[in-house]
This record gives sequence, structure tokens and C-alpha cells, in this order.
Amino acid sequence: MAAELQWLFEYEAVVEDQNEQARDGAIDEGFDTVLSRITGLRRLPDTEVIYAAQQNAGGYVLETRYATKSVNLDSIGMVEQLLLVIRFNESAIYDLIRRAELPIWSTYRPSVLLLLEQSSRGVLGAFDEALARFEIQAVAQRRGIEVFLPLMDVFDRQQIPTGSVALEFWGSVELLRQRYGADLVAMVRVHRQQFDSRRVWLRFVGSRMSEVPASAIADAAGSEFGLTTVVDQIADNLANQYSISSSAESSLYLTVDGISDIRSYKAMMD
Repeated sequence: MAAELQWLFEYEAVVEDQNEQARDGAIDEGFDTVLSRITGLRRLPDTEVIYAAQQNAGGYVLETRYATKSVNLDSIGMVEQLLLVIRFNESAIYDLIRRAELPIWSTYRPSVLLLLEQSSRGVLGAFDEALARFEIQAVAQRRGIEVFLPLMDVFDRQQIPTGSVALEFWGSVELLRQRYGADLVAMVRVHRQQFDSRRVWLRFVGSRMSEVPASAIADAAGSEFGLTTVVDQIADNLANQYSISSSAESSLYLTVDGISDIRSYKAMMD
């Protein structure tokens, strides 16, 4: 069951110091990021309404504060970062989206377990390659989705040995989905083509997204492909499935059985 993501209207920017220029730049970046999260759009349209709002991004800020965070990168070690945390006004953002007639994606969003098979290296785990994990989480935060990796402990490796994602072992994938409490599983595999090129495929498992067939999301030379592309495509697919038009009029019709007289009707209305 999808959970509400409380942080969608909040943006954390890494800044070098607390000067006004860095603050204004962070607010501009955060404004575009929050709009992208709530609309589900990877790129915002170039319209007069959006442009005017971008020129006054500070007017949509509810509060700001500074904080520090330690980040552990394998090749660098522990890094201390200064953050500017910006909270945007939800009502003002929703009002802008309606005026701009952009889609709205509910803050209740499915969690996604990412099974990313890296050729002979197997599935990327939660304790593998810090830079890769950092990139995945950074893009997921930017797009407003919850993506996490499996532990790849003994149990996981028994369920999804090398080749399982490519062969789409549904039973094993469902066991992992239940183990991690994920709403969906995104299976990403790399298909070898001619001249040592690769095609990256994405398939969802779980809920109605299972009806969406596998789709090619990237082509790359050698064994390299962008993790940013993978997470962006996951977010695009989810937004296409779950966002609604902010300008569309809709009606709700209810059918009530068992109303046979005026007394029953009055009891229902009360």
C-alpha cells in the first residue's frame, strides 16, 4: 500500500557557505525540483506562468534552516556537508500547478525495490558501490520517489542468483517484494547487442504496473549505462500511471442499494 511521502515539499541543497547568493541559487533549484516532484514531469514546460513563478521562487518559500550531514563515500571517506533546508508552501505550489494546468501526482506513492543486475557482477546491493547508491538516491529524491536496494545477504542471493532478473523469475521476485514490504519491484537488466553495446530494459512487478511490458530505456557502449536514466524512467512510468490532470473536471457517482422508502433515504442522508 502506497505511503505518503512527507518530504516532497522540502529541498536540501549542499552549499559552501551561508551567503545570500548561495541561498538564492538553492531556492531556485529547490523550486524547480518541488514542481517536478508534484507534477511528475522530468522537465517543466516553458510557459509564461511557470517562468513568472521561477522569477519569484522565493515567494513560495515557507521556511529555511541550515544543517550539517556526514556522507560516507567509498573512494573519499566521510564528508561533512553544509545543507540549506528549504520548505515550500504546499498551498501556493498547488495553486500554481492548477493555474499552469499541469498534472498533479499524489503525495501517496508506491515504494520501489530496485533489482539492477550488473552483468556477471549480479544484482546491486544496499552495501555495494557507495557512489552508485548515492546517485540512485539523489535522483530518487529529485523525482520524489522512494527507491531502495536489496541487502543481497544469503537469503537474497539464494532467491535471485546471477541471471534471475534477465530470466524474470517472478516467484523469487515476489518473495523479495514481500520481504522488503515494497509496493513494486523494478527489474532492470542489460541485454548484450552487437559491437559490445548494451540495451537496458525495465520491467515492473507488483500491482497494476505488472501489466506494463518491459521497455528499453537506454542504449550504452560497453558495460556502462547511466543510473540516472534508470531512476528517471522509473519515476516517469509511475507518474504516467498515477498523476491526474489538475484542470480536468471529474464526477463521482455512487450506487446505493436497499433504499425502498423515504425513511430509508432519510436515514442514509443523515
